[in-house]
Amino acid sequence: MMATISLLLFMPFVPDMVSIDDVPNVILLCMILIGSFSWLCHGTASMLCSMFPPSSMAYMQTGFRTPEIYTVVILSILGLNSRASEADVVTFYWITALVVGLGLFSWLRVCRSKPAMHYFALKDESYNETDAQDQSEKSSLLAPSYGMLEDSSTGAPMAEGKRPVMVEDQAYVAKIIRPCRVAIFLNIWTSIFSAAFFAYVQPAGKTDVEIILYFTRLFSDLIGRPLARCPRPWFCKNKEQIVKIAWARISLMFVFFGYIAFPGLFPRSDIFIVVVVCVFSVLSGYLAVLSYEYAAASLETKAGQSVCGTLMNSTFQMACFTAVISSVMVSESGFIDEPGDER
Repeated sequence: MMATISLLLFMPFVPDMVSIDDVPNVILLCMILIGSFSWLCHGTASMLCSMFPPSSMAYMQTGFRTPEIYTVVILSILGLNSRASEADVVTFYWITALVVGLGLFSWLRVCRSKPAMHYFALKDESYNETDAQDQSEKSSLLAPSYGMLEDSSTGAPMAEGKRPVMVEDQAYVAKIIRPCRVAIFLNIWTSIFSAAFFAYVQPAGKTDVEIILYFTRLFSDLIGRPLARCPRPWFCKNKEQIVKIAWARISLMFVFFGYIAFPGLFPRSDIFIVVVVCVFSVLSGYLAVLSYEYAAASLETKAGQSVCGTLMNSTFQMACFTAVISSVMVSESGFIDEPGDER
């Protein structure tokens, strides 16, 4: 976060520090670095949140959507557009740096809180117990066996009813949370891929439907995340069910692209396509929270939950990357008419 703050404070002065021809390249490099640091923070936060109670996941996932709200608000307040003054641009970057600084302060408070320190200790204990069990198993291969289970931490005979140490390594965690990873991949991939084609929607009237669809997606996705804290219907009670919902949700994406690519297939109505995007996006936010929450709840140790957060985040990022690449490929293929073209 400190690197992001430094870059935000540096970017307004790029035009004064480099030649005019190099300004776009320097700005692009800064944005690449900010994006990389952003995803690094995203992954770390996901790993930490996986060790907290399940209710924390809805709050974190809701927070992930607020930067877009912040951007809309600050641009409106400052009136930033193609004719914005240099002072307004500097103000925007400095306020954004301040917001990131508040995020850094909040992050430090969370990491140094008593619950977080307790979860860190439990995670380390889980790793230590796993190492002790591995060593015990290696030793048992060299010692005679008399059919008595041993405590992996002390080597003494295990008391009746005491369970062996639960080993939740990466292979075990990946197998257990596989449905949640499939659900989050389908959910994020379809959301980003579809959003790339909002500009291709032909309005039924004079309304700028592209802007309406953008804000519909933004606020619907945001609303869907805290909805995960409400009582859940019977068909959203476990990770196997949310995979089925994620697959069923793809049908709305087909409706969206059918509306764009085949004008005669659906009635030309701005309300119709806005409702489709609204339902599609609410489900996106809702399933995002449930996928992370059910994944973390599938593990018993803090070490396993930490690995779970890492795997879920890597799946999330893979979905984002492949969706962007796929949308560019489809756009360049010419299969869908460019905005403004008539069939």
